[in-house]
Amino acid sequence: WRASVGSGSPPNGPAMTTLRLVVAYLASMIRCAGMAYVVVQVALWHSFYADHAWRTLVPALAVAWAAAVAIYLRRNLPSARFACVDSAFYLVLALTAQACVPPAVRDGAASWLVIAMSGQLIVLAWCAPGALSVPLVLASPLAYLVGARLQPVTSERMITAATVLLLIVGLLHGWGRRTLYRRAASADTDVEAADQAAREEYALLRANIARREHERLVHDTVLNTLTAVARGGGTADAPGDVVTRCRQDVALIEAALGGADHPVPSDGAEEATAGRLLA
Repeated sequence: WRASVGSGSPPNGPAMTTLRLVVAYLASMIRCAGMAYVVVQVALWHSFYADHAWRTLVPALAVAWAAAVAIYLRRNLPSARFACVDSAFYLVLALTAQACVPPAVRDGAASWLVIAMSGQLIVLAWCAPGALSVPLVLASPLAYLVGARLQPVTSERMITAATVLLLIVGLLHGWGRRTLYRRAASADTDVEAADQAAREEYALLRANIARREHERLVHDTVLNTLTAVARGGGTADAPGDVVTRCRQDVALIEAALGGADHPVPSDGAEEATAGRLLA
């Protein structure tokens, strides 16, 4: 059920679907952890946010978006369009949210913005269209670097380290996507080939069973007809009885073998058959 709801992509094999389900689950858990981190950091630096209440709006928006994404990932498989929309939100967040990060942690990798940016890379790297996944993964660290430079910089080295960290996380996810997607596709191909072979074997088995059933039916019917001919050969109206018996048996065989596809012989053919049997 989860594999067929809301993904917006063509159906996958069992291995690919399982991989996407695991990625969606992990992405949801990472978003929940990121939400908790943002809330804790805002609570620890409450004096910074209490001076200007508007500063809490951006982390609150980030938490709300992460909660919505986590709920979505629990109910649906992420699509390429969803990954692009999610990436656009975090690109805007990286460019505009540095003013809402406490100055003491603004340049480091421990800020809530860096944690939120690193948590969204899993959806971007695993679910974005193949042609756009690498540019979008590279755009996230670049957007963070540009947004950090819009504010007073206290440590150039720490900003560079945070940018490199985001880049490494994105590239690791991209490598994992290429490796595991290729293996999942190969596994699905093997499963499809095995399933096709099993279907062909089952069809052949069913055809053999049907053929043997037809042969048994013809054998038993002919045997019964010959028995009736042998028993009724001495009576005066034996030819009429034989014709009637032949007509009934031929109709029974034709109905069992397909009905309309095999027309029943005419009375003349039945009489000729009966004559040959009597002879």
